[in-house]
Amino acid sequence: MATAPRATAAALAALVLLAAAPARATGSPEAEVLAAVLRLDALLVAKDAAGLRSLLLEGFVGGVPAGTAFRRDEYVAYHCRPGEGLVSVELDPAVAPIVRVFDGRFAVVNRRVLVRRRLPDGKDVPLVVQRIEARVLEGGAWRLASGQGTAVQPPPGR
Repeated sequence: MATAPRATAAALAALVLLAAAPARATGSPEAEVLAAVLRLDALLVAKDAAGLRSLLLEGFVGGVPAGTAFRRDEYVAYHCRPGEGLVSVELDPAVAPIVRVFDGRFAVVNRRVLVRRRLPDGKDVPLVVQRIEARVLEGGAWRLASGQGTAVQPPPGR
């Protein structure tokens, strides 16, 4: 039986492999957008700079829960710092993501994620983050135009 870290590493490796798969699956546009969302999460945790750049539009602007907004290359550098940053990102199972597709080319995603972030001192802190993302279908891939994460309080009882 695999240990928890090994199982986590295997799951992460599988998600990163998904990032290399064609973005257009045989599903609804909403399912394809959600698959792209999960690919982004896996690339953030893997600190895969090239993979992140491939999913972020050149004019991308993203905001992090600390309140800072970054252009694409700054965002990638921020999320690819060695020894700190995102350790895990999971959809909150209590809150279904909402994916809306407009004109078959634009999508807005609202979702809540459970995050573990490693601080520079090596300590991991859990966060609950409400995300909103704007995506554009470009070259067969749902690329991220903009995203904002806001730290929120966990629901009562969690």
